[in-house]
Amino acid sequence: MKTLYKVLAVTALVTLCFACKKTEPTVLNLSKNTSTVQVGKSDTVVVTATPVIEGVSVTVESSNPEVATAAISGDKCIIKGVARGAATITVAYNGLTSVVSVNVYNQDQVEKRWPDVLNTTMGKFIKVQRDTVNAFQMGSDTGKSDEQPVHGVIFSKSFYIAEFELTQELWQSVTSKNPSVDKSPKYPVNNISVTEVNSFIATLNKTTGRTFRLPTEAEWEFAAKGGVKSQGYKYSGSNTLSDVAWFDDNAGDLPREVGKKKANELGLYDMSGNIQEMCSDKYGAYKAGTVTDPVGSGNRYNARGGKFDDPASSCTVTYRKDCVSSTDKFYNLGFRLVLSEPLESELK
Repeated sequence: MKTLYKVLAVTALVTLCFACKKTEPTVLNLSKNTSTVQVGKSDTVVVTATPVIEGVSVTVESSNPEVATAAISGDKCIIKGVARGAATITVAYNGLTSVVSVNVYNQDQVEKRWPDVLNTTMGKFIKVQRDTVNAFQMGSDTGKSDEQPVHGVIFSKSFYIAEFELTQELWQSVTSKNPSVDKSPKYPVNNISVTEVNSFIATLNKTTGRTFRLPTEAEWEFAAKGGVKSQGYKYSGSNTLSDVAWFDDNAGDLPREVGKKKANELGLYDMSGNIQEMCSDKYGAYKAGTVTDPVGSGNRYNARGGKFDDPASSCTVTYRKDCVSSTDKFYNLGFRLVLSEPLESELK
């Protein structure tokens, strides 16, 4: 009996010690000591307790919630940047604490590391620097009624836009097909729908890890006008259309090889002529007042820029075109790519 009692006592003691070890971690760890977060974006820090304990409940606190906030989701601490500055995030459990130092940067600080030009498999992309002082004035008081009223547009971030309309050879390099009506490798790709373009972009993003997309109508017009370098030209890069565009007076009723006319203030070609260019948003009436990152809403997609068979009056930087459905295809309709931001490896 005494022997049995001793065995039971030792077993109970071992069980108790094991339970103690399982409920009282000796170490509380965060996967990062420091974190860099952009305003409005988040970072994830993994929380671990050693030894591993099921159902660990931890608390989290920010030393400066006006700069960065944090919340626990399972075994992850989600840190969100609120405003430029520094903060300390403290994670605690059962008297143990672990911290991560957070530096929050705003968009201007982030963009200082963006190069002026990106060279990609889809060609050269030029940085369109947003105006951080004044709102971009979109539209025209002297154009058609749908170009009015002139209204302010603020962009929350800069972007990159291709110097050329996408060519047939670049389309074919991704799809192995060339659906264009008038075929030539350096001509802009045409006879494609918005749906097909979006599928093309999805494939491109998956294979390159980049964020290609179509421009919004506001982005397109800002770039066509020369962005912050604008000289106020009627057409994209000049007041003389034949200097910068292929249109009905000089194109011979055919698209032409990209980049053979003069570029605009940003170094962009053919935005007032050659082919019409798709936008990502839909046609809607302009409204008075200043807006941030506008996205047009309606039934049909915006398409901008002059075409090789357009008169000069349809080639100004503010002229708004007949819009297209998601399945429309035309011999004079193509597109120009935009990149939202550079890759981490491309930062200065």
